[in-house]
Amino acid sequence: VLILALTPSLAFAAKPPSTSTPELVGYDISYPQCGKRLPTDYYFGIVGVNGGTANKANPCLADQLVWANKARSGSAQSKYQLYVNTANPGEVIDQIDTWPTTSLDSNGNLPNNPYGNECDGTNSEACSWLYGWNRSIYTENIFKAASASKGLSTETSQYNEWRDGETMNTWQSGSNQALIRNTAALEG
Repeated sequence: VLILALTPSLAFAAKPPSTSTPELVGYDISYPQCGKRLPTDYYFGIVGVNGGTANKANPCLADQLVWANKARSGSAQSKYQLYVNTANPGEVIDQIDTWPTTSLDSNGNLPNNPYGNECDGTNSEACSWLYGWNRSIYTENIFKAASASKGLSTETSQYNEWRDGETMNTWQSGSNQALIRNTAALEG
């Protein structure tokens, strides 16, 4: 694990079903690679938007997006892709300051929450979904600011996006209801 934290990870993407072109090597990078020498022979780059958790920004995101944009041509994969950290800290609400306390999102809007608009700050499905929704707003804002600062496209639809569900981040456990709340957070 220590080696992975200090060097970019080698990434092999799934081969598209109807192509005869062999898939070429790419890398995923994020905040552990800040200030480190990055690979130069790659065909796609997957950049972590967050800084290890859903509540922190990758401080090197802008420069790493530029790096990914310099990937070689020839891969069936998009040359620059994103991954975002996910979590559901509903069981430790007292330890975080980003858990929603009303049904309004972080922009002050009432989103169409499929689990209902009864988020009252408790560890509920509605609040879990809204937590995920608010983290996606936060993450999109981080991405847009970083890409705009380097003159890159801010259109998220132009990037493949991956969800990183690391077990070291906070997830609920111990019951089927806890797993449903985790699912709600991911859907948000």
